Amino acid sequence: MQIGYYSGAWVDVLEAAKNEYHFYIHCIIDEPFPECDSDTLQNAHTCLLKAMAHYEDNPAVDPLNQGKFHLNFMTITCVHLV
Repeated sequence: MQIGYYSGAWVDVLEAAKNEYHFYIHCIIDEPFPECDSDTLQNAHTCLLKAMAHYEDNPAVDPLNQGKFHLNFMTITCVHLV
């Protein structure tokens, strides 16, 4: 994943989402190379939202900077998680 394009708290969130998605692939669906389809992207999206929620629920960290998030972050990031 090209994390170099992101900074601050987003790096931690993306790493957590990537780890969650790897756990999902290897332990839940038990398919090492899932197809890149709408179901797979939905699962990656869910992992990203879980990571964001976990990060935002932690009062000891800085809030996430919305920045360009609403423009294209979710689509681009979910493809990189897969």
